[in-house]
Amino acid sequence: MAGFSTWYHGTTRQAARSIRLEGLKARLPGADPHGMGLPHHVIARDRSQAAAWAHPGTGTGAILTIRVPDDERARYLTCPDSLSDCQGAMSGLMEPVLPASMVTGIEYV
Repeated sequence: MAGFSTWYHGTTRQAARSIRLEGLKARLPGADPHGMGLPHHVIARDRSQAAAWAHPGTGTGAILTIRVPDDERARYLTCPDSLSDCQGAMSGLMEPVLPASMVTGIEYV
């Protein structure tokens, strides 16, 4: 059985429902969308990082749990193996859409 890595994305409840149905869409896909050697970060390895993006304390936020299969990490993530390449514990998306099937949970915060 193939493994996977777990990631998190903080957003609004309304956006979370849309992402659950249509997948996580990247505004700036690719490893270097700004031409500065860094990806546009959209997902985090640590839930607490994603919580800051989820509008905490407003009652309108959500944190998505995303599981990316190991054999597809290089296709979908800007930092598939070495997070140090991204200067931290976050990653961007290589593809314009991360499939909805990789979203395995939504927690309303």
